[in-house]
Amino acid sequence: MRYDPNIPPVASEWLALRETDRIAVCERYHRRVRPKPPRIKAHAVIHATIETQLAKGIESVVVALNRLQADGLDRHESIHAIGTVLIERLSEVQLADGRYDDPVYWYYQALDRLTVDSWRSKFSPSRDATDTR
Repeated sequence: MRYDPNIPPVASEWLALRETDRIAVCERYHRRVRPKPPRIKAHAVIHATIETQLAKGIESVVVALNRLQADGLDRHESIHAIGTVLIERLSEVQLADGRYDDPVYWYYQALDRLTVDSWRSKFSPSRDATDTR
């Protein structure tokens, strides 16, 4: 499979891939583009995770993607914005020492609040939004 984050993969084909293959196609794409994101493997993992959530039709993720695109981001930037929320929630859960009773709920709540402006206020469009440095 050839991956382009601005073109949604066919959900059934995407989900038929093993997780490692999903990550690999995202990684191959990001090795071809300029500028290359730092930590390409971590970047590809986030892309693959968000693409899988979209392919599964997870409502909060799909709605967030559609909202971000309607408000001016392209699909690739929208994946970065959603990936940023995922990373932030994972970090919070890790630091919360068990205080989150349902971390998925809080991820979806954060996605519901995500806007182009809120994302850009934290991350300039030229910065890699899924940079895990």
